[in-house]
Amino acid sequence: DFDGVMNMISLERGTESIGRELFRKEKDFIKGIDIEIENPAEKRKGFGSLLRALSVMLMKENKAKSIKINSLPQALKFHYANGFRTDSGTVENATYCMRSIIQSNTPFDSLKKRAEKLHYRLSIKDKHAVKDADLTYDDFLKSVFENGISFEDANFPSTVNMQLTLK
Repeated sequence: DFDGVMNMISLERGTESIGRELFRKEKDFIKGIDIEIENPAEKRKGFGSLLRALSVMLMKENKAKSIKINSLPQALKFHYANGFRTDSGTVENATYCMRSIIQSNTPFDSLKKRAEKLHYRLSIKDKHAVKDADLTYDDFLKSVFENGISFEDANFPSTVNMQLTLK
């Protein structure tokens, strides 16, 4: 059992380090701290997906319910494609995500209107608003990726809390 202890999965080829993932187990989930492919020439070759698959296996072995991460903007597409979904966790984080949609330079007017309504619901502490905001942000991510919108125009936050839950 490794509750609360920092752990690392490392990928190596001979003596060359390819990448690593740092994580720890907390109560009933695994908290991903960092996943990194160290050599730029090795990026986009599936090593990140392999590290993520290993962490999912670890999640299953330890009967954890989910993996929670804080995704950087440049990793959002990777995490979204691998089944992670927005998990704000707090009114403040959800509000920040809604503001980023509202202030984005994107053609998604219906999503912006949803975000404005949710922004208000979050301001009055509507207990269902965080979950609804997470679903709206997932719809926003999907639209951004499907339409090839740039990071700058999407106005992504500096990090997005995400979670992978196996069904």
